[in-house]
Amino acid sequence: MQINFYNVVSAIAVFQSGFLSLFFINNKRGARRSNIILSFILLVHALYIIYTYTLSFGAGEGAVKYYNILFLVSQTAFLLGPLLFLYILSILKPDFKLSPVHLLHSLPFFMAIIYILAKTQNLTILVDWGSQLRTAMSAGVIIHLFIYLMASFYLKRFKLQSIISVEDDSKMSWLRFLLLGYIFLWFIQLHIFVFIDIWKLYQLCPYSDSLYFTCVFIFCNCIAWIAMNKPEIFSFHKRYQTSELSEQDKQKYLDKLLAHIEADKIYLEPSITLTALAKKLHIPNRYLSQIINETFNLNFCDFINRYRVEYSKPYLSKLEDGKKNILEIAYMVGFNSKSSFNQAFKKHTGVTPSEFRSTGS
Repeated sequence: MQINFYNVVSAIAVFQSGFLSLFFINNKRGARRSNIILSFILLVHALYIIYTYTLSFGAGEGAVKYYNILFLVSQTAFLLGPLLFLYILSILKPDFKLSPVHLLHSLPFFMAIIYILAKTQNLTILVDWGSQLRTAMSAGVIIHLFIYLMASFYLKRFKLQSIISVEDDSKMSWLRFLLLGYIFLWFIQLHIFVFIDIWKLYQLCPYSDSLYFTCVFIFCNCIAWIAMNKPEIFSFHKRYQTSELSEQDKQKYLDKLLAHIEADKIYLEPSITLTALAKKLHIPNRYLSQIINETFNLNFCDFINRYRVEYSKPYLSKLEDGKKNILEIAYMVGFNSKSSFNQAFKKHTGVTPSEFRSTGS
C-alpha cells in the first residue's frame, strides 16, 4: 500500500479518536456520565473511519475477507446520533442519569445488524459498490443521523432555558461547536452518499473520503485543544480552586446581588442569564457563578428558579381569587413553558403547582 498524505491523516484521525475516547472514559473526575458518553461518540468515529478507509483505499487487498465484518461494525454509525443527543442532554440537565429506557435509542443499530444478517448469506456482497442493500443501509444512516441532529439542535436551541440557564458560557460554546461540527460532518457524509451511492461516481470515492478524514482530523484536534485549554467544561479540576476572589469581595458582591434581586425582581425576566446579570451588577461572570454556587449550593438556573417559585406561591394559594391558571402564572414569573414551571416547582417544593394549589398550602 502506497503511503501518502491521506493515509497518514486517516491513521492519525483513528489514533486521535481512539486516544480521546480512552482519555474521557478513564478520567474519574468531573462530569463522569457526560464524559463516558463522549468517549463512546469518539469510539464510534474511530470504528467508522477504519471501515471507510479500508473500503475506499483498499487498505491492502488481502483485507477483503474482513470487509464483511467491518461492514457490520460500521453499523455503529446508527449509535452516533443517539449518543450525541444523550450527551447534549447530560450537559443541559444537571441531574441526568442513564436509564434502561435510553437503550431504546440503540434499537436501529441492532435492527440493522439483524436485517443484514437475515438478508444475505454472502456478506461480501455488502462491500460491492453496486449493492442495493449497501446503498439502503447507507441511506438509513444518513436519515437516522439527520433526525437526531435536528432533535439535538432543538434540545439545545429551544429547550435550553427550560432545563438550565446559561450558567457557563464556555460550556454552551462547547455544545455549539460540537453540534455544528457534527452537522458539518453530516453534510460531507451526504455528499459522499450522493456522489458514490446515488450517482455511482466511484472514481471520486478516494477524494470524497479523504475530505471526510481530513475534517475529522481537524475536528479531533479542536476537541483536544478545548480539553486542554478549557478543562472546566469537562470538570477535570476542582471548581474554583484557582479563584482569586477574596472573602471581602465575595461578601460585597453577595450583598449587591441580593439587594438587586429583591429590589428589581430580575428573576421575573424570562431571558435572564448569568452573563446579563453579571454585566448589570458589574461583577465578573466567574465570580458571580462562584458566589451563587458556594453560598447557596445552587447553579444559576436553580438560584433564579427558586425565587420564581416563591413568587408564584401566593398566586397558586387559595388566598388569591384563582383567576389565573397555572400556565399564566408560569409565564408571569419568568418561565417559558408550563413543563419547566412544573419541573422547577416540584424540585424546590416536592409537589407540583397543581398539587400545591389543591392543598391550598
